[in-house]
Amino acid sequence: MRLLPIIQSIYILGDIGYFGLPLIKLIDNFRFDVSLNDNRVILLGDNFYPEGIKVNDDKQWVDYEIAFRDIPYKRVNAVMGNHDYMGDPNIQLKTKYFENNEFYYKRPLLNFDLFFLDTVPLYKGHCYINDKMITDIHGTSSSVLKNRQLEWLKDELEKTEKLGRRKIVFGHYPVLSNGFYHNDLNPMYKSLMPIFEKYKVDAYISGHEHNIQYINRKISESYRFHQFIMGSSSENRQDEFYNIFHNDFYDNQEQYFLQLYEKEGQLIFNFKNRYNVVKHLFII
Repeated sequence: MRLLPIIQSIYILGDIGYFGLPLIKLIDNFRFDVSLNDNRVILLGDNFYPEGIKVNDDKQWVDYEIAFRDIPYKRVNAVMGNHDYMGDPNIQLKTKYFENNEFYYKRPLLNFDLFFLDTVPLYKGHCYINDKMITDIHGTSSSVLKNRQLEWLKDELEKTEKLGRRKIVFGHYPVLSNGFYHNDLNPMYKSLMPIFEKYKVDAYISGHEHNIQYINRKISESYRFHQFIMGSSSENRQDEFYNIFHNDFYDNQEQYFLQLYEKEGQLIFNFKNRYNVVKHLFII
């Protein structure tokens, strides 16, 4: 009989939208842990390739149902990525398949709060998602959406700060990267890093790059930034650019999921492959 972990875990998948056998094998490793225990699955965007979901009865939901069989949908949280914005992400968020129906939102978990961002309006024009596309989906401009979301984030982080709880933020676009988008993320950095620094966000977890990365940066004397990129759950791109002039952790050799849990006041981040082997471990 398979022994189940006793520590509450978050299982994180990024850029799942191809729904192939590698993804299913990854999910098999925690499928029953989520269904039998009070654990959670987080999807980091680009949930459907190549152009998101466009109609309510899109056949791609069949692939989703197969991949996430036996996992209660109320334990799945999702954010939207640029490929989701090529369809209508509102359709995704109105279905039964995610616990959330919001684009950005906050959820409590044990001793920390989880913040989920909608990063596409924070960086209009990136990956061909222009202001008109964003406005058509939301009924208002990306600049209004950006300001509204950043004010919400500051207000909610302030509340968490006063309670003395830890803070973990999720989004699709990274703030920093040593991969394909390493030169393209300054707008994300400028929007989010001052907020992360002010409220001492413990970790930021994103997708978008089809690899895994851990970036650890001293931003100031009082703040060290920890970012995890988890974007190879459905496809790892071995031929993509890697910035060899940095010493940050980077791996594009396999498909992975990221397991996150708290133990004795520390946050444990395990990158695991399809065989449930911990290939890389980080503690903050």
